[in-house]
Parts: sequence; structure tokens; C-alpha cells
Amino acid sequence: MTRHARYLQKLAEQIAARGYAVPRIGPDPETGQPPYAYTAGLHVTHGYELAISGLEPEVASEVVDLLATTLLERGTTPAEGVAVDGLLHGGYSLRLRPVGDPARFRIIAALFPELPALPAIWQALWPDAGHRFPGDVGCRITPEGQALL
Repeated sequence: MTRHARYLQKLAEQIAARGYAVPRIGPDPETGQPPYAYTAGLHVTHGYELAISGLEPEVASEVVDLLATTLLERGTTPAEGVAVDGLLHGGYSLRLRPVGDPARFRIIAALFPELPALPAIWQALWPDAGHRFPGDVGCRITPEGQALL
């Protein structure tokens, strides 16, 4: 069994055990793409997946996992601009936006080959020290720091 096949098997086992897994993708030194993490399998029960960019892979995994749990507990449906409060220290919120480029979420397609298309994927944006998000006027987070997926 190849390393890739073992990794997919491990993710499939996590999905079977808790409903979703959280693949972590490291930074790409060639393109400058920052690291990101996302759910795989959440769409089966909730119709969407979640992602976050620009945090160290382990932190990103923890945040996206906490976000998934919180949205489910609160009964919140992701939508453009929805703020999710209470997850980050210091009164900072996350803001949801739809993912524009689903091509980088190949693990979902590999785990669910029967899907005709990828499900909706919502990116959680994190703010700068001034509570501004990427795309907001004056935001100090660069695309190299937090890519819009």
C-alpha cells in the first residue's frame, strides 16, 4: 500500500468514527501558498465542508475542527459574511466566505469519488489585530499570510 493510500485510509477511518476528518496541507514554497486545513466528510450530514488558511497546520486543524463543532452545536448554516464569535481569544471572530477555487480540495474527491461535484466549501477568515479581515479596507494580512481559497 502506498503512503498516499495509507493516508486516505486513515482519513476514511476518522470519517467513519466521527463523521469527518481534517486534512492538513503544508505551505508550498514554490508558489508561496500558505498552509491550510479543511474538513472532509462533513458534507455527508451537513451539506458543506469548512476550510481555513494561513495558520500552522496543527493550529488550522484545531480551529477548523472547533468551527465545525460550534456550527453544528449552534445550528448555524454557513453563508457569506456570517461571523462566528467565541472561538478565538481576545474577542476576535471568524468570518465565513465561499471558497472560490475548489480544485485544491482533492482529498474530498479522492475520499468520495461518487460525488458529481465537490460540495460547498466555506472558508473561515481570521482577522488582523484591528479586527479587519482579508478584503476589508486597511487589513494588514497579506495573501501570503492568509490566502483566499
